[in-house]
Amino acid sequence: ALPSVTSLQLFEMTHSTMKARWSRVDGVSGYTVLYAPLTDDGDLNNNEINVGDGVTEVELDGLMPDTEYTVTVYAMYGEESSDPIINQETTLPLSPPRNLQFLDITHNSAHISWDPPPSGVKGYRIMWVMTDGLITKETKVGPVNSYHLSELMSLMEYSVAIFALYNEGQSEPLTDGFTT
Repeated sequence: ALPSVTSLQLFEMTHSTMKARWSRVDGVSGYTVLYAPLTDDGDLNNNEINVGDGVTEVELDGLMPDTEYTVTVYAMYGEESSDPIINQETTLPLSPPRNLQFLDITHNSAHISWDPPPSGVKGYRIMWVMTDGLITKETKVGPVNSYHLSELMSLMEYSVAIFALYNEGQSEPLTDGFTT
C-alpha cells in the first residue's frame, strides 16, 4: 500500500468556510482533497481540490451554514492514490443579531437598536406584532443597527423579531417585547 496521510485537522470554522490541514507525506506528487455535505440520502456532491506536494493546508469555501461536511484527503503518487484519511466537522450557523434594545417608547412608536453579528450581513428582516397576534408588520432594511417602529397602538404589548440576512439565507431571530 502507498503511504497515506496520517492526520487531518479541520479548524477555523465559519458559516461558509473551514480550513483543512494534514500531515506531510514524503515522495508524493501532490494531494487530492474532497469535501461534501453529509446528506440524509447519502448522495455525496463532492468538491475537489488538487494541490502540489508542498501544500498541506487549504481553505474550503462556499459551504452551507450549520451543515456537517466530510473531508477526505488522498496522497497522490502520479495517477495512483493512497488510502484516504477522513474527518467530519460542522459549519457554524448564521449568526443572529444580539442585544435588542427599546428606546424612546411613546404611545404610538418605539425606536429599536441591536448589535450586528460579526460579519457578512447584507441586511435585516424586522417583524413586529401585537400580542393578540392579529396583524404582523414586517420590513427589510440594509446593514443598519436601528429602526423606528411607528403607527403603533397605545397601551399595547408588542413582540419584535429581527433576523440577520446573509447571501446564504437568514439567521434565527433575536426576539423581545415591549409595551407602548
